[in-house]
Amino acid sequence: MEKKVCVILIAIIIGFLYPRAAEAIFTLELNLTTVSFDNMNSGPAGSYRDDVPPQGLEVVCASDQGNVWSLLIRNDLPLTNTANPASAIPDENFKWYGVSTSDPTNATLVTIREDFSVEKTVYAGAAAETNTTLMMKFELTVPPLMQSGEYTSNIVFTLTE
Repeated sequence: MEKKVCVILIAIIIGFLYPRAAEAIFTLELNLTTVSFDNMNSGPAGSYRDDVPPQGLEVVCASDQGNVWSLLIRNDLPLTNTANPASAIPDENFKWYGVSTSDPTNATLVTIREDFSVEKTVYAGAAAETNTTLMMKFELTVPPLMQSGEYTSNIVFTLTE
């Protein structure tokens, strides 16, 4: 019985001498996994839709590291017809923009419409920002005479320090 007590005491002492490191917080969360433009026309004049999704895409960035951080956005490929991958809507016709941020003192949120031609910074968080919520929306212009069908792409957000 005494041996068991000694082993337990040694384990407790070792636990105090070598505490576990605290887990760092560095997360990115989205309130939606899909953004849909629903049905759009592709006639001779093309078609345009803005303010999608109507409620906005909520992006929550959290970090407790005390470092400056950035949120970047890109799409992995142009909006492509699922039945005919040769038919794609150019990146210049698919745009994103920031609507609001939970930190009104930080003016780095990109609010002008930017296309998906290259990866871009959406927002630069200050070192003191630990939990920031951004609202984003999207715009799409379907070029004239596009093949009808379902078009998909993956939007990729990257949170970096």
